Amino acid sequence: MAPDFGYLWCARRISDQQLERIDLFSLTMAVTGAERIKPSTLDSFTRRFAPYGFSPQAWEPSYGMAEATLMIISTRNGVGVTVARFDAAALERHRARPDPDGTALVASGHTVDLRLRISDPQTLEPLPDRHIGEIWASGQSIGDGYHEQPDATAATVHVVGVAPASSGR
Repeated sequence: MAPDFGYLWCARRISDQQLERIDLFSLTMAVTGAERIKPSTLDSFTRRFAPYGFSPQAWEPSYGMAEATLMIISTRNGVGVTVARFDAAALERHRARPDPDGTALVASGHTVDLRLRISDPQTLEPLPDRHIGEIWASGQSIGDGYHEQPDATAATVHVVGVAPASSGR
C-alpha cells in the first residue's frame, strides 16, 4: 500500500540491477490511494515491474479519509484499474461529463457497508449524479467526531445527514 508518489518513486528510482533481485509473481494486491491516482503512474510502474511478475490486475485503487479507519472505497482484489476520461472544462465547473479525449481519472471502486453522499460544500445539500462535491461517509468504520471538540463535531460531522452509525442518526 502506497500513495501515487510511492509507486512513481519505485518506477523511477529502482535500478535495473536492483530489479534483477525482485520477484513479484506472488503479489496479488497493490493498493494505491491517499492522493490523486494518476494513470501515468500506474502505467509506468506496471511497465517497469511487469517483467518481474507484477500483474496489472493487482492494482487496487482506493480512497480514504482521516476520519475513516482506512478506506472509504476500493476496487476488489484482482479487478485491476478502470480509467475513465472526462471533459476538462466540465470538471472545472464541478461536473463529470465523459469525453473520450478528456482528462484521464482513475476509478477507486465501490464502498462496502458505508453510506456515501456527494454534497455541495457551501449549501450542504446533496448533489445529483455526475456533479463534483465533498464526499460524506458514514458507517461503523467512520469516527463519531473530533476528540473532545463537540462544536467542531456538530459543525462538520453531524451536519451531513449521514452521521456515524453508532450515533443513532
